Amino acid sequence: MTQSLTIGTSGGNKDASEIWVGTSGGNKQVTEGWVGTASGNKQFYSYTSAQLFTGTSYISDPGNSIVINLTSAGDFTQDGYGTWYSWLLSGLASNCELKVELVSGTSPAGSALSTWLPLSGTRSYVLFVAGQTCTLSMQIRNASTLAILASAASITLTAI
Repeated sequence: MTQSLTIGTSGGNKDASEIWVGTSGGNKQVTEGWVGTASGNKQFYSYTSAQLFTGTSYISDPGNSIVINLTSAGDFTQDGYGTWYSWLLSGLASNCELKVELVSGTSPAGSALSTWLPLSGTRSYVLFVAGQTCTLSMQIRNASTLAILASAASITLTAI
């Protein structure tokens, strides 16, 4: 599926990564584009947006490990606590990639650090031992355009 469109102009082709339509109520952003074909409707455009909350802390129950997940369903979850919020605001998780960096503390187990990983699958970060803590930074980007959609400079995990 196309993540951006190219529009021909007198100055050459230009990338139109966002589409807006004027309505009687004002301009509205288009989040999906579909075209009718002989075999049915086909999607040709999907606008993807995401969010991350910086400065947040997640703590385990006493004696348990701390596990956070960014799911392919678009949720930011913590094992034992459920969903904290939806990181995916619009579009498809499969259009996104995640990069997590260790800022300080114990390196978490789970998904790889310091590399872009597709969010078509769940990404998890775990501290197993009581007393361990770490601070992570996270970025989510559009896998096609490489544009950063969301970032968080400080997410702290603590196992107690």
